[in-house]
Amino acid sequence: MKVSQKLIYGFLSVSLLTFVVGTVGIDTIKKFKGGFDYLQKTSMKTIEAGNLIDSNMLNLNIHLTRFLINPKENDDKVVESLLNNLTIAFSLYQEAYETAKSSNDPNSIKMKGFIERFSEYKKSLNSTINEIKILNNRKISEKVKKQKLKELLKLHIKGETIIKDLNEFEVMSGHQKVEGIDKAISLRILISNIITVASVLFALIIGIIISRKISRSLIKLRDSTIEISKGNLYTRVEIETKDEIGQLAASFNKMTEDLQKTTVSRNYVDSIFNSMNSMLIIISPQGIIQTVNPNTCSTLGYQCSELIGMKFDLVIDIKDLLSTAAWIRYLIKKERLNNVERSYITKDGKKISVLFSSSVILDDKRNVQYIICVAQDISLRKIVEEQLNKAQKYSQGIINSSMDMIIAVDTERKITEFNLAAQNVFGYQLEEVLGKTPLMLVYDEQAGNNVFQVLAEKGEFYGEITHKRKNGEPFIAAISITSLKDIDYNFIGFVGILRDITEKNRLERELLKYRDSLEKMVADRTSELMNANVKIKDSLREKEVLLREIHHRVKNNLQIVSSLLESQSRYIEDNNILAKFKDSQNRISSMALIHEKLYQSTSLSKINFAEYIKDLANNLFATYYINATNITLKVTSDEILLNIETAIPCGLIINEIITNSLKYAFPDNRKGEIIINFYCKEDNNLSLIIGDNGIGLPKDIDFTKTKSLGLSLINNLAKRQLDGLCEIVNNKGVVYMITFRELQYKERV
Repeated sequence: MKVSQKLIYGFLSVSLLTFVVGTVGIDTIKKFKGGFDYLQKTSMKTIEAGNLIDSNMLNLNIHLTRFLINPKENDDKVVESLLNNLTIAFSLYQEAYETAKSSNDPNSIKMKGFIERFSEYKKSLNSTINEIKILNNRKISEKVKKQKLKELLKLHIKGETIIKDLNEFEVMSGHQKVEGIDKAISLRILISNIITVASVLFALIIGIIISRKISRSLIKLRDSTIEISKGNLYTRVEIETKDEIGQLAASFNKMTEDLQKTTVSRNYVDSIFNSMNSMLIIISPQGIIQTVNPNTCSTLGYQCSELIGMKFDLVIDIKDLLSTAAWIRYLIKKERLNNVERSYITKDGKKISVLFSSSVILDDKRNVQYIICVAQDISLRKIVEEQLNKAQKYSQGIINSSMDMIIAVDTERKITEFNLAAQNVFGYQLEEVLGKTPLMLVYDEQAGNNVFQVLAEKGEFYGEITHKRKNGEPFIAAISITSLKDIDYNFIGFVGILRDITEKNRLERELLKYRDSLEKMVADRTSELMNANVKIKDSLREKEVLLREIHHRVKNNLQIVSSLLESQSRYIEDNNILAKFKDSQNRISSMALIHEKLYQSTSLSKINFAEYIKDLANNLFATYYINATNITLKVTSDEILLNIETAIPCGLIINEIITNSLKYAFPDNRKGEIIINFYCKEDNNLSLIIGDNGIGLPKDIDFTKTKSLGLSLINNLAKRQLDGLCEIVNNKGVVYMITFRELQYKERV
């Protein structure tokens, strides 16, 4: 029931009770109706005008912002239409002002102030709109756009301030007018009560009921209006009546819902758009890219400006479809495409795998406005999957190439792995055993259950179990079973490695048979070898005595020859011949000294050549009666053992060189030094260096062609006997450098 109907029915009821009260009631109704009409002409009209101004100002600001950022053909027409609506709303407010002014309403002064503020705002708005139209006719920089956006924002804030003040003023003014009307009605009801108690009481009850219903709804409407004016767009007016106030409340609720939709912050939407981890591309029905998010640009290597306006064909590799146009027709038919694998093409031509989804946005007439494409880069996932497949194939190859049998079971004791070696030994194919119990492979099922019991207690098993092949043939296998875990160390079963040891056990039994006989044979042979060893030791001892006797006799024979030469030399008067006898005697002594050293040596085959050098040199010094104060001897030698084949020619060389130095290097009792160095090189060659600091050899002497027996003997012994190299340095004395290897024994024929 409408409010006016409620009032009419109430006052008609009062008029029927009493004529007097009816007369007063008619006057009261006139007074109330006059106040309510005035309220409709002023407060309600100003509220309506304020809401219309607020809505048009908000839409105008939105279209001006979009018109400035991305102008379209119909934006200027929309702006002109909104300006006309704003002018109409302003004229409504001026009509309310004229009504208030003609009624001498004290609030008309403030209403005039709002009209002046709004006129100034409208003038600034028209000026800004004209500037924007002029700027949009030519290319403008982003800086100028931002400046104009700031001006629009300031102008929008100024308009919102005017509307907020206006709404607060009108709510307060309406409340005062309602209170004035209530006072007038109360006064007339009081007069009516004086006339008749019954009529007054009845009229008072009707008036209070109507007043409370109307005022309660108006108060709710007022409170909600105040909350909405503060920006609380989620406020709802909770009035369930179907009268004018209920309709007004529904209009308020619809208005707040529209405001929520139209006042969403562009920055808020942009922040969501830019923070997406997936690649987002919005294209037109013609396949032209309209919008992209930053993640798309960074992944594909483009700038955003490069992608916008580009054909979608250049970005996506369409599979199983002829073109982007065919794909778009398919998508429009299906309206959605979810999680299919496609390839995006980067700026440098590289293809990356993506998980692709797309959907279409339709208008009210089901025409396609935009196509939204969302993709996630799955290149890394594809690489990981390929690596896992390769690793799995590689692991399976290792398992199948194993010479040992490998069998795995899961937590339910079902076979999950049976490699080629196991298939060959047992005679089963893989599909014959998968999912079955491994007890089918053991000869004694109880033994298999015992193994599982040990695994349950210890988690591992090592031992020998009798198994059976597919044909029932038993064989013994050494088995090693351990727990099987995944990468998170969760228990997933057991894996066993088996080896057929039937042949091994047979060989072990055969070896045991031969062990005793072999031990007996070894014992007998050991006894024989021990007896032979005793005989060999006796024989060696005899040979050692014989060999020592041989060295001793050779030494004695050489000393006899030396003594004969000594005796013969006494009858020789020629000094040259005497010297030759003496030299021969020294050579024989050097050889005799070697046999003496061998006789004294424990090995009987090698002598300590360092000791031999010192003894030989001292003998020569004594032979030629050399005074140690005039000529000194300096010997440096490693501890080297030489066999007789090498020692004799080497000793003769030393004998000849020292003899020459003692006889010719230091004439007229000159003082000097003779050095002998003997050592082993890293290449196992032996180096013998003998020299003096005497007068040296004649400059014109040819070492290889000399007629001197001593020099010729040195050269021949070094090269032919020792198979070595001999060099002579004749400078401030003479130095012989001889390099050779130890000679090996050659069997004489």
